[in-house]
Amino acid sequence: MASQRVLSNNGTAFNEVPGIPASSLSSDYLWTWYDNQSHGFTDWVLIANPSASPVTYQIRIGGRAIAGGSGTIPAYGRVTPTFPGQMNGPVEVSASADVIASQRVTTGPSFEEVPGYAQDALTSDYNWTWYDQAEGPGVSNWVLVANPTQSPVTYHILIAGKEVASGTLNPGARATPTFPGKMGGPVEVTSTGGSVMASQRVLWNGYFNEVLGTVLG
Repeated sequence: MASQRVLSNNGTAFNEVPGIPASSLSSDYLWTWYDNQSHGFTDWVLIANPSASPVTYQIRIGGRAIAGGSGTIPAYGRVTPTFPGQMNGPVEVSASADVIASQRVTTGPSFEEVPGYAQDALTSDYNWTWYDQAEGPGVSNWVLVANPTQSPVTYHILIAGKEVASGTLNPGARATPTFPGKMGGPVEVTSTGGSVMASQRVLWNGYFNEVLGTVLG
């Protein structure tokens, strides 16, 4: 079992990222969101080539190729682009061969790294233990749902078994609802008409965290 642990901001912020098994590497990764526009946010998309041959890559944000988001990575090389002023989702990294990809985000005193979610692992049912936007003015909790497919999908968000939001997402679109005053769990995102990508983003007194949805079963 292997992971990386990072202490940042003079030891006041902590992040841990599990290693990705070689058998789980992909040539196509997804995230719900990219934000290098909100005050204090810096967001990098990291792509590493673990092979002995060059690979080409393309980054799309909100369903569109982005300037400066394509190129070639040499054997055992990496790229770490950032896109000032961009805020949208979903985010996709596609490559000509298997790569490793993540997003690294710094905001305020905190640091967060979120591994990419492999395209072929997408599903229509994601789960979390908890949702909290009832702790006071220093807490914001978003449930992000993105449609990286080529067809419209309908999504439903449930907290403690009760539906709190639903809607239809066109290809390349996303929803970012938040539910002031809500606290409870479990949290579930389901979709019909196709698979989606889902995560929760939390700002807690200036600290930031993102958790990808868990697939049950």
